[in-house]
Amino acid sequence: MNITDDFTRQHLRDILKQRARRYFKDQNREETSTSEYLTFRRGTAGFAVSVPELQDVHTAPEIVPLPLVARHIAGVVPVRGEITAVYDLYRFLYDHNEEGGEQEYLIRGGGDLANIALIADELLSVIELEDNSINPLPVSLAGCEAYLKGITENNEIVISLSGLRNHEPFFNA
Repeated sequence: MNITDDFTRQHLRDILKQRARRYFKDQNREETSTSEYLTFRRGTAGFAVSVPELQDVHTAPEIVPLPLVARHIAGVVPVRGEITAVYDLYRFLYDHNEEGGEQEYLIRGGGDLANIALIADELLSVIELEDNSINPLPVSLAGCEAYLKGITENNEIVISLSGLRNHEPFFNA
């Protein structure tokens, strides 16, 4: 065995290690899925909701308040001939007595969520998030895992509309 053989073996090992790392990275990329999220602000909180769960987003018409309902149920609005219930997630999660903001937009669910709308003061952007980039919920939101997926790196709370639909306290008046 001479120096050339040792160099070749070491060089071959390095190449194989690089290929193994690249293969491992490629395998991990395939396992993580990326989804688009609409980010918005309500009150002092930022939220993100998965775009495939949405039907539409539009400026908020006048919301008709309902008597004797929980404060987070803002009321109802007619949307394309259908009555849509409007919910204020900010009031539900935080101080129930504090007003959110201007109620500029309605974010309406799609499919069987079409009769559900959330209020937004401001639409921020559409972002792409990998599932593994969503951070766990803070302790202050413990117990909300059924309808909140976690927190983005910009501190937006990631919402699951389908999870909200199945969360009885959110819809009970």
